[in-house]
Amino acid sequence: MTPVPILLYHSVGTTTSEDYAPWCIAPDRFDEHLQVINELGFTTLTVSEFVDRRAERRLPDKVCLVTFDDGRADFLDGAMPALERRDIRATMYMVSGLVGGRSTWLPMPDEREEPMLGWRDLREIDAAGVEIGAHSDTHIELDIARSARLTPEITESRQRLSDGLGTAIRSFAYPHGYHSPRVISAVREAGYDSA
Repeated sequence: MTPVPILLYHSVGTTTSEDYAPWCIAPDRFDEHLQVINELGFTTLTVSEFVDRRAERRLPDKVCLVTFDDGRADFLDGAMPALERRDIRATMYMVSGLVGGRSTWLPMPDEREEPMLGWRDLREIDAAGVEIGAHSDTHIELDIARSARLTPEITESRQRLSDGLGTAIRSFAYPHGYHSPRVISAVREAGYDSA
């Protein structure tokens, strides 16, 4: 199989602290990324669409996935207009316990109070075709979490998002990218199709 590029974003906005700058991209620069995807002839799919089409052996020749971690509220104004304008499919991985809250897990003091997407926002982007996936309940490092906390972080995230959106949550993104065989097993047992 041809390698599939996966573009991962966290924040699309015009203001950020110096410490968080590596995880933030300006909306005009983000739009340029999407323009290049289109110019190069890539077909974008959500992560779950990719999983399904791969299983069915129906992948387009050139596939690209666009993903977002965390669920910061700047997605609505910073990313969504460009995604819609350029007809780009995407997946948003949401920290389920912080829906409508603040980015309190971040170690940068200037970023801990940034607003997160609320339920109305998530329903709006879900209706627009952006897949909503789980990114744990509180964004802890799952690879070092005790078993008593690990399973609820994974299962409650899926259940909370499913209940709030009325849709199945199929895909999971590991917070910080950290995982281990124990974490992978817990994600599989929770019923996710991909991680």
